[in-house]
Order: sequence, then C-alpha cells, then structure tokens
Amino acid sequence: MNLQIVVRLLCVVTSFFVMSTSCVVGQSSIERGWRDWAGPNNDFSISSDTSADFAQRPNLVWERVVGKGHSAVVIDGKYCFCQFSKGKTEYVQKLDLMSGDVVWEFDYPVGIQSQRYPGPHATPAISKNCLVVASIDGQIHSIDIDSGAERWRVDLRKTFGTKLPQSGYAASPLIYQDMVLVPTLGESQAAETETRKQPGGNAPPGIVSLSLESGNTVWQSSSFRSSHASPIIVRMDQKPLVCLHGMFELIALQPSDGRIVWQHQLRREAADNVSFTPLWDEERSQLIVSHGYCTKGTQAIGVKVNRGQWTTKLNWSNRDMRIVHTNAVLVGATLVGTNRDPSTVLVGVDVQNGETKFKRRGFGKTNLIRIGKQVVALDDRGVLFGGLVTDQGIKKTWSIDVSEQQLWTVPSATENQLLIRAGEKLRLFRFGSRERE
Repeated sequence: MNLQIVVRLLCVVTSFFVMSTSCVVGQSSIERGWRDWAGPNNDFSISSDTSADFAQRPNLVWERVVGKGHSAVVIDGKYCFCQFSKGKTEYVQKLDLMSGDVVWEFDYPVGIQSQRYPGPHATPAISKNCLVVASIDGQIHSIDIDSGAERWRVDLRKTFGTKLPQSGYAASPLIYQDMVLVPTLGESQAAETETRKQPGGNAPPGIVSLSLESGNTVWQSSSFRSSHASPIIVRMDQKPLVCLHGMFELIALQPSDGRIVWQHQLRREAADNVSFTPLWDEERSQLIVSHGYCTKGTQAIGVKVNRGQWTTKLNWSNRDMRIVHTNAVLVGATLVGTNRDPSTVLVGVDVQNGETKFKRRGFGKTNLIRIGKQVVALDDRGVLFGGLVTDQGIKKTWSIDVSEQQLWTVPSATENQLLIRAGEKLRLFRFGSRERE
C-alpha cells in the first residue's frame, strides 16, 4: 500500500479515536456536576479520581460580582448557576464555567426581606433540563436550563399555608426521580405537642412532593414542625427513604407517597429551627444530626429494620459540636465541624463512639467539603483553606484570604474546580495537575 495512503488512514483513525474520547470525557464531566445542596453523594463530598492535586494551593481563574444571599452555587457540566438578591428582587444566573460570562438571567420579585440575613438562603437543584430554586419568601420556581424561561411556580405560603420565620425560607429543594421534595416548615406547635394533624386540615404539611414536570402536588405529608435543614435521600434496607431533620424529630418518609416510616424524638425544646442537614453513616447504619440551639449538640441515631419493623435509638451525643449556620463532613470515622458561639472551636468526633478526638481554636465558623481524603473549608472570617484530617485536627496544606465579610456558604466542587461565594462575589479556583509517576 502507498505510504501516503497509510498515513492518511492513520490520521483518520486517530482523529476518530480522539473525537470518541472527547465525547466520553464530555459526558463524564456532565455526570460529575455538583447539582444540589449536598453534592453528588448527598454528603458534601466528591471523589478524587482525577489528576488534580488538591493538596496544592489553587489558582483564581475568574471572579464576578453578583449580589447578596447565602445559597451555594450548583454546577452542571460546562455551566454553573447562582442565585442572589438585589433589593426586592432575586436573580438566577447561568454562567459559563470557564469564563464566568453570563449566559442568561432570570429574576422575580420577593415579598419579604431580611436585613440581618439577606436571602436567598436555599441552594438550587438540577435534574434533566430543569433548575429548581427556592426564594426567601417561599416561592419554588422551575427554570428551563437552556433558555432561562420559567416552567412553573408554586408559592408555599398560598398553596400550603407555610408561615415563614424572620430570616425567611432556607431549606433547599431535593429532586428525586420526577419529584421535587420541599419542606414547608409545618405546623406552629409547642415543643411538647405530640399530635399529628392530617393533610387537608389547618396545619401545613411537614414536607410536600411536587411534579418536576408541572409543579402539581404529588403528595403532602402529615404535619410536623420542620427546620431549615434540607432533606436527603438515604438507602436503608435496600429501600430509598426521605430523611428530614425536623424541629424536634428525625423523620423518615417513603418517597412514593410521603408516608412516615419512622420518627425519632431528638429534643423537646429549641430556641430556633436552625438545624444541620443529616449525614448518613452507612457503615454504622446511623444518621448524624446537630442543632446548635439545644443542649443535645450532635447526635447519632442508629436505624435498624427487622422483618419490616423499624427501630431507632440514640447511639451517642456530643455537646462539644453544636453546629449553627455551617455543615460538617465525615472523613473516615471522624466527623469534622465547628462549634457555635460564643467560642468557635474546630471539633473532631469519633463517629464510632461519639468521643471527642480534638478541639482546636483559631478557626472561624467553617463550612467544609471533602475531596477524597482532603478537605476544603471556608470559614466565616473569609479564609479558604485545604488540608488533611488527622487525630489532632486539620493539617493545613494551603490557605487563601478571600473576603473581609462574614461567609456562611458551602463551597461547590467538580473535578479540579472549586466555586466559592465570598460576600457578593463569586470566585472560581482551579487546582493544578498532579505529576504522573
């Protein structure tokens, strides 16, 4: 065969191989997005199966001035989505992840404002071609990802009787299959009240399911007083359950119809409804929760099922970690988070027995994500840092001052990129590549 023909054939084959590989990589990138509040694993973590070196200080790629609020940024493939407020209007923007350029913007008026805690507080959720957002005044919007047009809107106050606290609505929507799961804050009740009112009565349901396609109500649960904590989906006994940290109880419901499967009393009184999004410790079959404004602190609730009968029990509690306005992550058998005021302390708790492993000063209230064995954290003093968790604390490997404002927003990550909300600025950082052996 002519040598020139052979070379041409090799070029064609090589070109086809590169194109095919690029398509696969593109699809993989899209599948790895940070699409809702707690990330792809429902626990504020991503795997570190890329060549990125998370132990090295990342580089700032771009920054953009947005607006006020505490909602985190979500990522889907080549784009990210942020939600913020300016005056009496909230905005949602789709941004190009590489450049930070705005692709489209959607806005809507809000009926309430909070000077001390400006919204929005809830983080959007992505599924299929929909972006679902929750406003500070309890409006749920579904937005078309491609065009930025509104698909449907549900007002929780008008539809379900939600009564908002002074800081406004804060629970993030959760998308499961073709449903949007949204806490409605439930009935206003005294801590000792044990009665449960059925849907259709005067009391709002604790949580509702809306159709992702239309916004129509799929089901609504019985009424219980829920908190700002966002719901998660957990697989127990090979079955998915919706788990919700209520004001006084930990509750599990069937996602198909909203029926309560089990509930566990956490406390009988609390000064506020600021609660920690539950973490599922699958290895020990326990849910970990924390509430900063009650005496219980952090608790681990063991869950078992035997022949269809569910039982729950308190495995341990730890008052050294009482979380307010931040989250925690599970690194191996260590739960890492910060205690609330008046003394802010970074705390590590052994989730096997609830014993305190370490307490370290010198940190602000810290939001964390886990990337493999590394943690990336953003504290309320405006310090972004990364490091390794040891039995003595976090061994910092890098640190960056990013803001002089108080920060309460969890970072978002995908592959080698990190998005943070620093005051009214959005910043994208990129980690370098790990050297190949």
